[in-house]
Amino acid sequence: MREVARLLNVSLGLVHNVVSCYQRSGQVTSPRPQLYGRHRVLNDGDLSFIHEVTSAWPSIYLDELQYKLATVRRVQVSLATVSRTLARMGLTRKALSREANERNEDVRLLWELDMAQYVDPEVFVFLDESAVDNHTVRRAGGWSAAGTPAVERSTFLRGVRHSILPALTSHGMLALEIFEGSVNKERFIRFLRENIVCLSFVWAGHDAN
Repeated sequence: MREVARLLNVSLGLVHNVVSCYQRSGQVTSPRPQLYGRHRVLNDGDLSFIHEVTSAWPSIYLDELQYKLATVRRVQVSLATVSRTLARMGLTRKALSREANERNEDVRLLWELDMAQYVDPEVFVFLDESAVDNHTVRRAGGWSAAGTPAVERSTFLRGVRHSILPALTSHGMLALEIFEGSVNKERFIRFLRENIVCLSFVWAGHDAN
């Protein structure tokens, strides 16, 4: 044991404990580690409840989760306990991604099956709307000394909003429109009629010839 401790540059007591544990359980770590401190207030059922709540409601605040535990599980805990429990469960707060509540998975599946018949990428035209103003370049984070806020002077006015309507194909840009203001239904339909539909008629006539 002294030779092993010297080669590994660890204490003789550590080597003795590891060897003893291996002789008792067949592994180098204790299968039932000794726990210190008082028993945790939240049991496995409470942890399962927290997991279900945060899965169904990812944007829930700590005080709201505290209220849920008190009213449903009948467990009174502090906000610090809720925060530590979430950290112990590997749950962290991050930017929230949103999905449309109106989305119908069955209809979405039918659409995917219908689109599977098109194997030629040249039949697709992709359109999307984007916009930019003075708030677009704002950054959400910043650096400052500990205990001091990160402050940056910037304009609070959005300024003139510019929108862009592009139409992309596998060969590149098909049509493009840039204008002041926002995109509404009427403007989008007009863009389709004047820039996409008319080109489809031109292509159809060209193919016929």
